[in-house]
Amino acid sequence: MTAKAASENKCYIVFFTKEHCPPCDRMKEQTFADPEVVTLVTEKTLMYEAEMPEFDAIDLAEKFQVAAYPTLLVFSPRGLKIGEMIGGQSVTSLITFLEKLN
Repeated sequence: MTAKAASENKCYIVFFTKEHCPPCDRMKEQTFADPEVVTLVTEKTLMYEAEMPEFDAIDLAEKFQVAAYPTLLVFSPRGLKIGEMIGGQSVTSLITFLEKLN
C-alpha cells in the first residue's frame, strides 16, 4: 500500500472493521456509499479495508493498537500516520476530515 501511495502521491486510509458491528455496517452502507465521499476518497486517497478477524487485519490492528471498531487510520504517502477517526462516522464528519487531507 505504501509503495502505491507514494507513486501516486496520495494518502491512504486503513478502515478497520469487523463482523457483527452495526456502526461498521452503517459506514459501509451509508457513509462510504455517499457520492461526495466516494469522490473525495477516490481523488484524495487510497483505501484499504481491514476486516477482523482476517489474519492480516489482526496483525495491523495489533501494530497500531486499534481497540474500537470502526477505526480509520490515515497515512501520508510516505507511510507516516497522520490521522485517526474512531467510531462510526457520518457523511458530514468524514467529508470534513477528508477535505483536510493534502
